[in-house]
Amino acid sequence: MKTDIKTTKMKIQTTLLSLLILMVIGCSKEKQIVIENNWQVESIKVHADSALQYPAQGKIYTLTFEDKKSYVKKLDVNKCSGKVKFKSNNSIDFTDTGCTEICCDSDFATNIVYILIDVEKYQLTDTTLILTTNSNKIINLKEI
Repeated sequence: MKTDIKTTKMKIQTTLLSLLILMVIGCSKEKQIVIENNWQVESIKVHADSALQYPAQGKIYTLTFEDKKSYVKKLDVNKCSGKVKFKSNNSIDFTDTGCTEICCDSDFATNIVYILIDVEKYQLTDTTLILTTNSNKIINLKEI
């Protein structure tokens, strides 16, 4: 009888120790994915059936989210900004978009703005952000 109690006690202790180890491993800190970082446009797709377009050599177009409520988009010469709302199921709305002037920017930069105001979904990984429209226009960004 004493052996059965010792064996049962040992099984319980082993089980509790195993659970503690699993909890520690399961709660280990992974890299935090933060949408509020700065993002650089890698490529865009202006039509569902078109190839990806890439920025001209040396051109950098950035998108910055501020407090998950607003954004600033840097173009060639001008900037655009507005409100952003992150919703369930990776849905996103860009609203109240305004630009300083869109007359002096490249076609690539102008297309970014036109796609951005139609974006409805986002996909976020540790270093990439993909914005898509319902008509399969895409903005691919990388974290900077």
